[in-house]
Amino acid sequence: MIRDFILKHVLHRLAPAWANDLRAEGIFRMRAEAGKSVDLSDYFLVEDRKADVTIFVFSGLDGLFAGGPRFEFRNLFTKLEHHFNLVFVREIQGMFYHLAPDGSFDGISFYEQKVTEFKKRLGARYNIAMGFSAGGAASFYFGTRCGMDKIIAFAPGFPIEVWTGPWARLHSYFNLKKLLFSPGAYIEVCMLAALGRMAVKRFQQVTGRKGAWDILRVYRESNGRRPRATVIYGAQCAPDVRQARGLKEFPEVKLLPLPSGYHNVPGHLKQCGELGSTIVREIEELLAARAGDSGATALATS
Repeated sequence: MIRDFILKHVLHRLAPAWANDLRAEGIFRMRAEAGKSVDLSDYFLVEDRKADVTIFVFSGLDGLFAGGPRFEFRNLFTKLEHHFNLVFVREIQGMFYHLAPDGSFDGISFYEQKVTEFKKRLGARYNIAMGFSAGGAASFYFGTRCGMDKIIAFAPGFPIEVWTGPWARLHSYFNLKKLLFSPGAYIEVCMLAALGRMAVKRFQQVTGRKGAWDILRVYRESNGRRPRATVIYGAQCAPDVRQARGLKEFPEVKLLPLPSGYHNVPGHLKQCGELGSTIVREIEELLAARAGDSGATALATS
């Protein structure tokens, strides 16, 4: 697709080192054709380390970027002292997890079933859903539906209208203050707003549906069974600020704003050398909260 071609070259220009790493890993590639069957190993990567904690990492929508969380977080976790089981879940068809690998439109049920299956197979005491952007939205949906203990979401992109709504896009395009004082963040936000709109239109054309999953409703209606969640976002990124505001009604959600105008908050934390420590701190917070009634133990180290 033309969009994938453009994204590929934009990524090489804006983040050449990261793009080269992805290419070396063999995961820097275009999105799979919608409705085309793909080997399940392209969708799931499971690492059983016999740990008490399993982390499910959900990718975003684009095949080009979907390998990013797998590479970045896998690379990060190998450097940490702590042991975690890891399950990387990829969405490489750009259909908001609604399209199954065989091309049917029961993708939501397919992913929910597979995540539940991996959760039972690994048998960890604690399960955490994590993701960035659209992957953060998926972490909220599947983290709730599959009974996770905690959600760690970096700038989760839901509801999608905070990015793709007419007013939201106009605000992004005509934010002259951001253009003058933070041109890199301005370009990133504008590009994501445009690409998000394209993804929504493509979703509607392929599925015939007007809207994707209503994650906010799913989380709201799971009262009493809601996993605790931490939402990490850029305090100067307007779409992500609007998204975070929509979660203030939930006492189970902790909002963690960062001094950044970029949507890519994992990148911000990585540059500050705080990505790993932030994730570990959130996991330790979960264990501490459960220690009184479940005998939680400290994180195992190598």
